[in-house]
Amino acid sequence: MSDKSELLTTYKQAAREVADLYAAMPTVTSVVIGGSLARSFVDKNSDIEMYVYYENTLPSEEQIKDILHKLHAPLTRSKKVHWYHSAWGYHTFFRYNGIKFELGYRDVHETYVRMKDFFSEFSLPKHGIHDTPFGHYESGVARCISECVILFDKKDKLRDLKKYVADYPHSQIKANTYNYYIRDAKTILQVKAKYAAVRNDTYNFNACIARAIRSLVIALFTVNNTFYPGDKWNGEYISKFEHKPVNFESRIEGIIHGSFVSVTQKKQAYKQLLELANEVSDT
Repeated sequence: MSDKSELLTTYKQAAREVADLYAAMPTVTSVVIGGSLARSFVDKNSDIEMYVYYENTLPSEEQIKDILHKLHAPLTRSKKVHWYHSAWGYHTFFRYNGIKFELGYRDVHETYVRMKDFFSEFSLPKHGIHDTPFGHYESGVARCISECVILFDKKDKLRDLKKYVADYPHSQIKANTYNYYIRDAKTILQVKAKYAAVRNDTYNFNACIARAIRSLVIALFTVNNTFYPGDKWNGEYISKFEHKPVNFESRIEGIIHGSFVSVTQKKQAYKQLLELANEVSDT
């Protein structure tokens, strides 16, 4: 058995043991694995990302503390059992069997409404943008639902959600996403990166290149008819894409690992990236 296979087996077993305790709660409808473990991208630095879907009532602090006590699992990252962020909602962070867990809570009915709003209106997220315009935190949630591994689903709520998000592109999401991000990448390169290069402003140039690459990658996901999952593990997805410029990965890596010291080097880099952007447009 390979090291990765052993790691996957260990992580999935730990996730199952945590899920068993959460599933015993009457208001919990579903427990799923998300993140890198659901995608089998896990490595020794990975944590376990899980989601507990509930109806109407969030699991109480007392209920969660009881689970952590049974697991002998100390809190990590935050001393709060109900850690809250406006973009990500409620989470509990803990360590079990030496593995870090990031466990989020979602109201299953609110999540369905959230996805329905996203598909119908392509609106900004209601709970925080987290640096991704046009609701691409919502896109990450849709991808999370589509890729998650269901451990418990008492009323088939998650199976229904999976079916709902399976239809991509839905409404105007593909067109709006592509148009916004390909335009953003080209504008950044043709205006901001160009003048940062002329001024030899290294700090600004690096920021422009990073943003342009990110926008270009998001556009490439839409070309391949898939929701953008967030910034992690993009290379694993892109390596399997059917529609992309020739040698896309190696050309991006060449730009990222290149030297941007002189004005000439900066000009070469932004022109190479602009050429890639034009090729994505023609894909």
